Amino acid sequence: MPGTLAKQLWFTLLPFLGWYWAFGRRTSWIRPACRDLPALCDPAQLNAMDALVPVRFDLTADYWSFVTQDLAGALAVLMALALAWRHRSLARFAREFLILLQVTFSNGFLNECVHLWTQRPRPFVYLDPLAHGGSPAHYTSFYSGHTSFAALASACAWMASGRAGLSSRARAGVAMAGFIFTLSTGALRVAAGRHFISDVVAGALMGLLLAWIINRLHDPSPSVR
Repeated sequence: MPGTLAKQLWFTLLPFLGWYWAFGRRTSWIRPACRDLPALCDPAQLNAMDALVPVRFDLTADYWSFVTQDLAGALAVLMALALAWRHRSLARFAREFLILLQVTFSNGFLNECVHLWTQRPRPFVYLDPLAHGGSPAHYTSFYSGHTSFAALASACAWMASGRAGLSSRARAGVAMAGFIFTLSTGALRVAAGRHFISDVVAGALMGLLLAWIINRLHDPSPSVR
């Protein structure tokens, strides 16, 4: 999907605008169901997977989930810089960064649309539906945006490392770092009471899928497989 610069900019801008539009629909489309019917947020109704971890609310875990998410993003930017350095071309960095933006914005738009559709309460709402169930922002549990971003950024970093011609050992290191950042982000989001296990699993899978699709559209060579 190389195309013209205008085409690339449109493919970057449109999902961003869609993300912004969908985000603005939260207050009008999301109904605070658990505030009106607290029984809807009874922990006893959780599925077996999500019931494995007791519902909690931990601001420290919440803070560190932002850190690990950002580290995954930094890894993707670092690999884009490595590719640009290898080819001595700022254009290669711009291309890799554009891919990262396209994956991020596409995921953001899709994530927000799924939020509006599912309107799943965050875990901490189950602790006290009357106190925490009144905000539309508390019904955006599925799927985890933090985990999906960590996964997509890690995947983009690994694919860029292939295009940069790094050694197999170096690429394995990039893959391991990305895996740790993604796993840590998901675990911390669950520990913080922001997401259920199924939310972070779905987020990781969606981030990986979108990263693979958009990278393959840009470069169908074996180096991104």
